[in-house]
Amino acid sequence: MNTRQSIALASALAVSALVFPPAASAAIFGVDNVTDQLIEIDPATGAGTAIGPVGFGAVNGLAYDPGSNTLFGVDGDTNQLLTINTTTGAGTAVGPLGIGVAALGLGFDPNGNTLFITNTSADTLLTVDTTTGAATTVGATGFPLINGLAFDPATDTLFGTDNSTQELAVIDAATGVGTAVGPLGTAFISGLAFDTDNDTLIGASFTSNTFFTIDAATGAATAVGNIGFDSVRSLAFAPDRIGDEAAVPAPGMAVLLGLGLGLAGLVATRRRRQDGRAVPQ
Repeated sequence: MNTRQSIALASALAVSALVFPPAASAAIFGVDNVTDQLIEIDPATGAGTAIGPVGFGAVNGLAYDPGSNTLFGVDGDTNQLLTINTTTGAGTAVGPLGIGVAALGLGFDPNGNTLFITNTSADTLLTVDTTTGAATTVGATGFPLINGLAFDPATDTLFGTDNSTQELAVIDAATGVGTAVGPLGTAFISGLAFDTDNDTLIGASFTSNTFFTIDAATGAATAVGNIGFDSVRSLAFAPDRIGDEAAVPAPGMAVLLGLGLGLAGLVATRRRRQDGRAVPQ
């Protein structure tokens, strides 16, 4: 084996000893407030599968930040912003919203890196500081009960569902003003999210326990299937993503890593010594 082949082998051994976090496929998350479970919803059937308890009593809004791979939630009982572990379901408080908010819908704008929330007691749109939880009022929506929020990053459109008028609305993210799109044709779609993989608005009704697709141009909702949980009031779509952890040595491969790096050093040292003894012809 010549020097180049030896170095190549050593490098291959070293790299093979590293384990990179696997890519996670796209997922639709919801929270069932009866069982306090984070669930994952099958987009083809609407069926939900429990992941684990969140630990907060009334998660009424979810939103996913694809830039930081973070699932945010809002707890209506304590009016706190949460982060939620998508593997275990466990929620962690970030901080209080800071005002008397009937906190419901959450929506995240990845283009502007902005988290939105609605206050149904004042019919307003707010932004939320994701590091402290503090909410700041943007403006009045003009709708009495916007419970769901979702953001389409391709068109920079913030959608909302109103559980009083049972309509889909488009909300101006700069002013808070909402404009009706059309009737949903079903009641109490509080969970709302935008599936960027399929360019589809999706929703969940906590009264019929049904998962829907929603026509963003007309507002019409089409039932996909029963979720199988009694009170899903929030949805979030997480696109394909990669684990946050850096590559780490696998326990069983640590020896290979050491051998590979040692071999590379040995070969390089031997080559330098041979070069030093070389006599010009």
